[in-house]
Amino acid sequence: MRNLITASVAVVTLLLGTACSKKDKISDPAAPPAENCTSCGELSGLRPGEKFVTIEANGKKVTLIQSGDRYKLDPDVYLSDRQLAILKGEYKGNEDGRTAGPPTFIQLWPSRTVYYTLHWNLANPQVVEDAIAHWEDRTNLEFVLRTNQPNFIEFKTDENNACWSESLGMKGGLQKVNISAACSVGNAIHEIGHAIGFYHELTRRDRDYYVNINWANIRPDWVSQYQTYLERGIPGFEIGQMDFLSIMMYGSNGGSSAWDPAIPVWTDLNGNTHTRESVLSDGDVQMYNLLYNPPNIQIVQLNKVRVQTPEGRGFQWEDELRITTAFTWPWPLEIAVWVHESNYDGSYYTHYEQYTLQPGQTTQAMGEGWQINGSSGEYSYKRTAATVYQ
Repeated sequence: MRNLITASVAVVTLLLGTACSKKDKISDPAAPPAENCTSCGELSGLRPGEKFVTIEANGKKVTLIQSGDRYKLDPDVYLSDRQLAILKGEYKGNEDGRTAGPPTFIQLWPSRTVYYTLHWNLANPQVVEDAIAHWEDRTNLEFVLRTNQPNFIEFKTDENNACWSESLGMKGGLQKVNISAACSVGNAIHEIGHAIGFYHELTRRDRDYYVNINWANIRPDWVSQYQTYLERGIPGFEIGQMDFLSIMMYGSNGGSSAWDPAIPVWTDLNGNTHTRESVLSDGDVQMYNLLYNPPNIQIVQLNKVRVQTPEGRGFQWEDELRITTAFTWPWPLEIAVWVHESNYDGSYYTHYEQYTLQPGQTTQAMGEGWQINGSSGEYSYKRTAATVYQ
């Protein structure tokens, strides 16, 4: 899994399972899931008319799948026009042309609410309803039937033997999720994961510490499907260890990507193979919590004193980082703190400092801040904002 607010996803521990879920236990979907469709998901092969293409993305050559006038990151997930523009460095901001700071590659659903409709051609509405029930059972995400809301998911069956999502995270406007008759409840849970911002777990940047990729058994055109998000020029992050039980994890069987489907394309470091999962793991729930129930982070100024300058208008203080959360984070949190530094001549620049809060730690000293108003201008060193590093 993974995103933001990135995402490849992963984590361990049970500590967050009760914090933001509707039940204290793992529960299967309303109906026992059928066996996952391995021929209609993320390694299902190219559809008629699709082809691999290479684009320039953030200074890297990135292989995507061209499908008509659209582009796919993986066979089961499209890039929105906005995401493609960000990758190519062509994003110009919102409709009014404005944007503040670097654009967010994945947009989350506001207020943890996903509006949706079930199209009349949907092959098996119960599969979708069971997948929705499972997400609602394990998290505080809410799915609400759409009336006139502008941003919504439409579950359809426009393509047979195919399970895919039209965007990573909220696309904006109508957003399709294709669930054919071949898709199981587990497949639908997986595609909803993409639609709310999760990457495939195997794309996390540290995955080589956990798995061995059998590159010799991967067809050349499919190598990009086994690259990390960093290798593909896409922003992301991960937490905890690789989650082999994640609903967003590929199975070891490489499907159409393998020269020999009987030989696994990846194993864990002990040589074990793994199959696709059918329900959300504890790690999936914890990644969801980090995306949709993030800790409140504050920068606090302590011991503020006046610095004796000729003008008598200087101040010095100690900055401290504090987080407030309903539960204890069981893994280290990497925090990015933005710093605004100005000089007397009016020049300034912004950079960020990185801090790590260890499990159970809620505060950390960061050092001194300054603000001195001199006769020729102001000098300052101010920590202005903080967020979980993404």
